[in-house]
Amino acid sequence: MTKNFLTKCKFSIFSTAVISLLSLAEARAQVPLGDFDGDGSSDLSVTLVDRSAKTTAWLVRPTSGAAPLFYQFDIAADALVSGKYFGDSKTYPGLVFVRSASRPLEWYIRNNLGTNTLVYFGIPGDTVTNQADMDCDGVTDFTVVRNGTSTNFPGSKLWFSSVSSGGGG
Repeated sequence: MTKNFLTKCKFSIFSTAVISLLSLAEARAQVPLGDFDGDGSSDLSVTLVDRSAKTTAWLVRPTSGAAPLFYQFDIAADALVSGKYFGDSKTYPGLVFVRSASRPLEWYIRNNLGTNTLVYFGIPGDTVTNQADMDCDGVTDFTVVRNGTSTNFPGSKLWFSSVSSGGGG
């Protein structure tokens, strides 16, 4: 059924890649959302996290008809965080990696130069949410949710966001 839908939508090359990616036993596939080519429409994309190869790969089929986009990180993602991090209306792929229980979360965001931007934000145990523009400035902000402790806000969920405008929102 999936293959028929994709073929009808003229994504035959992409559907073959999706089916091939989904058949790998060592990997986990996800479908992230975003406008990766900046044309104002969401693009069809799939991400494959392969723990045995320690890689995360993104394949994007732009709705504009441009050539497919491929991104690869040499890290197996613990969370996917695509977003409009650079204010140019394009979605960029990103991932969060937990290196150890004593170090902050590592956010790797592919930038418009094709290299990775590394940001440390959050601690192991935090929940990485769907990313959003928390201060309404057009740039995606880094956000995590943390459980309150028995002495500080017991039973509550605490939201932490590093807003791009610097002034809160």
